Amino acid sequence: GETEFWFAMIKIIAIISLVVTGIIMVAANAKTPVGHASLSNFTGSFSLLPKGKYAFFTAFPMVFFSFAGIEFVTITIGEAKNPKKVIKKAVNETLLRILLFHIATLAVIMCVIPWGKITSGTSPFVQVFKIAGFNAVASVFNFVVLTAAASSLNSGIFSAGRHFFQLAEEAPKDSFLKKHFAKISANGVPAAGIVISVALMLIAPIMSFSSTAIEVFGT
Repeated sequence: GETEFWFAMIKIIAIISLVVTGIIMVAANAKTPVGHASLSNFTGSFSLLPKGKYAFFTAFPMVFFSFAGIEFVTITIGEAKNPKKVIKKAVNETLLRILLFHIATLAVIMCVIPWGKITSGTSPFVQVFKIAGFNAVASVFNFVVLTAAASSLNSGIFSAGRHFFQLAEEAPKDSFLKKHFAKISANGVPAAGIVISVALMLIAPIMSFSSTAIEVFGT
């Protein structure tokens, strides 16, 4: 929990910094290598399926994936001090946070750089700060991207460990799972479930070296 707090704080500070920088650039109609930062970059280039239907359906899973994980907040219900109040508030605020930290951020980026000019080789966050002249900050954002990946992994460990514990809880009474994994440590966490989840996560990257995996996932 403490680790995720600091990961989240880093991401929030980074996003707010980008939004503020983008708004200032738009307000000043700042000149960029692709024109000027302006609302017209966001409103003037829309067209339905500009790259065709195939491109849309190819990109859709990646867009959908970016919203995955919002249900993790409800997994904490068993460890929250006042779940009826705290979880309800967190769930209700999820939409607001998506609008602020995801949709608004994308809108600001597209006001600074027209969507058709955003390159895929570099993070849009880094591109905006480089255009603004903050090259040092752009380099820092590479670290932010790494912390975001670490945050995702941390959330996965938290979720997987507790799901594994729940599966063990529902296993037959004398089963191996029930005896060894349906336990809570002195710190109040399903330590055995977390350990086995981490072990499986460490094995998963090996798949990237398999030619069969490449054929299946097309990567």
